[in-house]
Amino acid sequence: MNKFWAVVVLFGVLGVTAAQAALKPFVAGVPRAGSLEEVAAQLDIAASGAGFELVGRLAPGPDALVLAFTHPELKRQAAMTPRGGYGAVVRVGLTATPSGVVPVWTSLTYQAVAYRMGSALGGLSDAFDRAMGGGQPFGAEGFQEKDLAGYRYGFGMETFGESYDLGDYPSHEAAVRAIEANLARQAGGVGKVYRVDIPGTQQTVFGVSLHPENPHEANENWLLGRIDDGQQRRWAWLPYEILVRGNKAEALHLRYRLALFFPGIRMTGNGPNFMSLRDSPDAVQSVLRTASGGRLAANLDAPVWAQ
Repeated sequence: MNKFWAVVVLFGVLGVTAAQAALKPFVAGVPRAGSLEEVAAQLDIAASGAGFELVGRLAPGPDALVLAFTHPELKRQAAMTPRGGYGAVVRVGLTATPSGVVPVWTSLTYQAVAYRMGSALGGLSDAFDRAMGGGQPFGAEGFQEKDLAGYRYGFGMETFGESYDLGDYPSHEAAVRAIEANLARQAGGVGKVYRVDIPGTQQTVFGVSLHPENPHEANENWLLGRIDDGQQRRWAWLPYEILVRGNKAEALHLRYRLALFFPGIRMTGNGPNFMSLRDSPDAVQSVLRTASGGRLAANLDAPVWAQ
């Protein structure tokens, strides 16, 4: 789709505030000695000691590993809001480098505020940071809570509330069964990384992989490689999520989700830029719809950017 970013007339990042506001999407830990598997085991033990549970693993490259954790308090808070399931998991990306294995994880506070979970989860975020050995927040100039909660990259771009519609089903249980079955056979080149059911609700969140055999525009390695040029690789952006709410399935729009975690990327120009991904929103939507297999309304055949 050639008009991917044509709706954007503001090339700056809206909502970024002065440097003293320090909500940033990632935290970089110190390099650790050992192999990827050895460091993953160390961090699993440390996270478990802080009450976190490992729910899934993803190996997006030969020198990379992503660990996905949840926590009873995360799930309790996720149950407080209609779409809180998106924030029910914290992810740690591990990259093997000559100086050791570098852990980078998503900030629990950043995602809790962005996903409007009703709490910044400061205490739980601090506990997870300590379990990971402490680190330095990075990935944005810094947001105030009120700006992050309503974040969009630029005029005409999607917000948290404007997601992909992946279809509906006869019931919540039918939706979960259908998606489980499709992920098991990797329909659309999409595989299962984790599933978390939010207690007391009809919310279920799946973490999913976007397989390397997919067209480049919907390939997680290609996507991240086009946008992440830092030495602190942000593999923790993965995996993508499918959220089942009641009898409907949805996913965060790529134009929102990518910009949320990479807010400093330029629109055009040399180096990483969003225009190089102009075909990706439709491609990602297509494979996620195939993986979900839900019933779609007829008007959803229109280009997403035109709706």
